Amino acid sequence: MSGVDEDVFSGSVSQQPVMVNTQPTGTMMYVQRNESPKIIGIMVMCYYAYTLVIFVFGVAGASLLAVFEPEITEEIGNELPILLLLLSSLLSLIPAVIGILGGYKMYNYQLKGLWMVLGSIALGWVLSILQGALTSGYDAESAAFGAAFNGICGIFCAGICGIIVCIPLITGNHGME
Repeated sequence: MSGVDEDVFSGSVSQQPVMVNTQPTGTMMYVQRNESPKIIGIMVMCYYAYTLVIFVFGVAGASLLAVFEPEITEEIGNELPILLLLLSSLLSLIPAVIGILGGYKMYNYQLKGLWMVLGSIALGWVLSILQGALTSGYDAESAAFGAAFNGICGIFCAGICGIIVCIPLITGNHGME
């Protein structure tokens, strides 16, 4: 039976077969990022922008008070120097600027922004203790009470704010890089 009807196969066998026109083994699904970093980032930016507005109104109010009511300013100045109040207000600008930048980075899904916001919360807490010590009076007892009061009450506020800021880390697929 030799003839034209017999087929002869020749060649070599490879270890891995070549696949042509195959589908992937798993299904590809597009997973949408969670919106919590955007929402928290907007809330953080609004809060610290509010802090900046309060600072501007505070400085403007103190300036207007010094111009139009100098006798009240002298009474306040006898108890507490106006420059000390201005310095303690200026210190509040540092965490506000860091917080706004961190909130913007959180809005853009950057994990660095979350850490910046947490750092601004911690820095704000430390500065509130310093401000409580500086603006509570000249005797050591009232300065210590002001610093302790701001420290104890502030740790609870800072803790709650820190938990709120960390919500994107708790949620699934936060998408932060």
